[in-house]
Amino acid sequence: MNFTFLFVTKGRYDFDKSLVNCLEQIQKFSDLRIIIIDGNKDNRVQNFLGDQLFLKNLKVIKQKKGRFVRACLIGIENLETDFFTFMHDDDYISPNFYKLIKFAIKNNTSVIGNGIVLPKENMNYVFPYIENFQKIDSRIIINKYFCSKKINGKFLPANPACSVFKREVANIWVLLIKKIIQDKFLSFYLLHKNIGQDLLLYLISLSIQRDIYYLDDYTCQFSSHKKSMSVNFGSHNLGVGYWLAKKIYTRFSGKDFIYEATLVEKLNLYLRGIFYCYKQGLNKKKFHFHSTKKLIKQILNHKKIEIDNY
Repeated sequence: MNFTFLFVTKGRYDFDKSLVNCLEQIQKFSDLRIIIIDGNKDNRVQNFLGDQLFLKNLKVIKQKKGRFVRACLIGIENLETDFFTFMHDDDYISPNFYKLIKFAIKNNTSVIGNGIVLPKENMNYVFPYIENFQKIDSRIIINKYFCSKKINGKFLPANPACSVFKREVANIWVLLIKKIIQDKFLSFYLLHKNIGQDLLLYLISLSIQRDIYYLDDYTCQFSSHKKSMSVNFGSHNLGVGYWLAKKIYTRFSGKDFIYEATLVEKLNLYLRGIFYCYKQGLNKKKFHFHSTKKLIKQILNHKKIEIDNY
C-alpha cells in the first residue's frame, strides 16, 4: 500500500486520540506511512510516541515557523508515496479507513469520502462498513460544489481527512498556493486564516480525472469544539473564504489543466459574492478581514492564474 497520512499538529495537548487513529492503521498495514508535522515548541509529540517514535514508517518533522498551510507544504515536500491525505489533530478516522486507501490505490484514483460533524468529546460513534463506492462524472460533483453543495442528501466535504488523494493533486496544489501568496487579499483568507485552501484539493482532484469515485459512507468524524478554526472564524468569514476558493478555481489554468465553469456555476458564484457584499453592509462587525470594496474587486476579477510547469 502506497499511502501517507500527513498529520499536522500545533498547540493542542489532546491530539493523542487523533494520532492513535493513524498509528492503528500503520501498525495494521506496515506499508502505510505517517509524517507528523509538529509545530509545538515542546516535545509533547515525542513524549507521547515513546518507543513508537522509531517505527520505520513514521517520521516526525519539527516545524520551526509558520502556520497551518506552511505545515501542509512541509508535509508535501517530504511526501514519497503516490497517495496521501491530511489529518487534523482533532478529527478521527474510521477504523476501516484502510479500505478507502486500498480502493484508491487499486483503481489509481482519488476517492471522495464523507465526514460526520460531532462534538469532539463524542468518541462513541460507530462508523459504517465501507463499501458504497460510486463512479461519478467529475463535472457533476464540481457542479454540486458550486451550486447545491450536496450529493445524495449529504454535504460534500472540504476537510481532506475523510478522503484519499493522488500525489498529482498535491503537486498542483503547491503551485497554486505559491501563486496565491502573491495576492495579499487571497493569502489572508486561504493561507493566514486557512479558509478555503482545503477545498482546492478537492476541486483540483476533480479536474484531473474525468470520473472519480465517491463514497457515500462516513469515513471520518470532524470535531466541533470551541477552539476549532471553523467555530472561531464564524460562518460569515468561512463563507467568504470558501467562495474565494471557488473563484480562484475558475481563474486557474495550466498545461492540460483548465476548468471552464458553466453559465449556471458562474451565475451562482457571482450571486453568492453579491450576497456576501449585502450581508457585510448589514453587519460589518461579522466580517473582520476585508472591506466591501475589496470583495467587489474579487467578484469582477477574471484574470487567469497561469501555471505552466507542473
